Amino acid sequence: MGGESIAPLLLLQKHLTRAQGLDRNLSSTDIGAKKEGHMARDTHRVLPTGDGDWKIQRDGNSKPSHVTSTQQEAIQIARQISSNQGTELQIHGKDGRIRQSDSHGHDPFPPKG
Repeated sequence: MGGESIAPLLLLQKHLTRAQGLDRNLSSTDIGAKKEGHMARDTHRVLPTGDGDWKIQRDGNSKPSHVTSTQQEAIQIARQISSNQGTELQIHGKDGRIRQSDSHGHDPFPPKG
């Protein structure tokens, strides 16, 4: 696997994990991958639990830090946690896709301006 990109492997691993019904939302930070020389971001996520509730979970942690009955409440709590800890915040929709991302820490790609 010399100079081949790990991106296809990460995509396959995500697909297989979802297909098995596991709620891990793997990312490059979960497996410690570095891509193109950039540091992986430390990320908190707002995720659906699958039973109607919402959870706040930091990448790499096996258990959520909070579970709420509404997404809005989870977002409010997650923003405060992410801001205090200087992490990226990714808010997922009911379908599991990322619908919003906010950087509260060191942004490796700050906007030019």
